[in-house]
Amino acid sequence: IPISKITKVEEKLDAIGFKLSFSKYYGGYSVSKNYEEFLDIDKLSNLIEVLKSPEANFVTVLDLANRNIKGNIKNFVEQLKDTSIIKLDFSDNNLGTKGAIAYVDALKQNSKIITLYFNKNNIGDEGAVTFANALKQNSISITTLHINKNDIGNK
Repeated sequence: IPISKITKVEEKLDAIGFKLSFSKYYGGYSVSKNYEEFLDIDKLSNLIEVLKSPEANFVTVLDLANRNIKGNIKNFVEQLKDTSIIKLDFSDNNLGTKGAIAYVDALKQNSKIITLYFNKNNIGDEGAVTFANALKQNSISITTLHINKNDIGNK
């Protein structure tokens, strides 16, 4: 990837409060939010536009962990289908069962997401069953799902 391409995307992201970095943990270029604990994903149209741009096609990871996400998860994830994002981290956002259900519904429209981090979201048994049913039916393309520490019981 040419340095000029990386710099251009880095500048665009910085202008809207996001940062670009190469992550060994995620195994690719990652975008995350700068200095903000609360994030209304309904107000991220600027981020979506940057990620949709051809020069950002090397960005494969979106890290929104621990941001107290609010807003329409389903709509946001559906918008990511026109980007190169294949790994998404929504961990530690207390999204609950409703968040898990909305996310699974969105993934039916976005087959690019293959790795999902959904740890520490209090999805409980119902959220886990929602993910399990979607995976059994091949209605989503997830190959790696992280759902640790979600108050999931024996069900």
